[in-house]
Amino acid sequence: MKISAPPVHARFRLIGPLLKLGHAFPELKPQIIGRIGFASLHRGEGDIAIRLSRPDEGDLAISKIGKAPFRLYGHRDYLAGTPENQWRYIGQGDVPDAMPQQVLLNRIAGGHFACYAEGLDLQLAGVLAQGGIAALPDFLVTNREELTTVGSGDPLLVRDIWSVVHSSQRGQERIRRTIDVLKAALK
Repeated sequence: MKISAPPVHARFRLIGPLLKLGHAFPELKPQIIGRIGFASLHRGEGDIAIRLSRPDEGDLAISKIGKAPFRLYGHRDYLAGTPENQWRYIGQGDVPDAMPQQVLLNRIAGGHFACYAEGLDLQLAGVLAQGGIAALPDFLVTNREELTTVGSGDPLLVRDIWSVVHSSQRGQERIRRTIDVLKAALK
């Protein structure tokens, strides 16, 4: 069974629960694919896709299974040692308006970027290296005491998380069982 998910979700939220599922039900043989682009369920690139945007075409069964709040985060030492008017930001990839969190960050940063990093894990690494401030999902900074929210602490935005399967497969026991595990992991 192939499960396609955004790389950071696959790496930090899904691999553990899917390993447990594979141990409990070896016949499932879960294969997780961390991919930024959308896997085509119609071409067999995945049995289940986890997406941060709701698909709007195709014969698909779509369910909202979670939320991902994004906030501005900085390293405590960076924030303490850098005057606010000198703060720099770490942006998403090389397409400045590709992700909703980047669109909002563009407005906040006013062009003051230290760098652009492809992938949220690289943006986190930049924040941990005290290189600037980034818009990161809360789950990625859990238990990182050296990081703190910037500004009011309110979410910059909340992205919905969707499970997507081909309509013809949604009633299969293996699909339902796997989606239940994904839902629990993405709460």
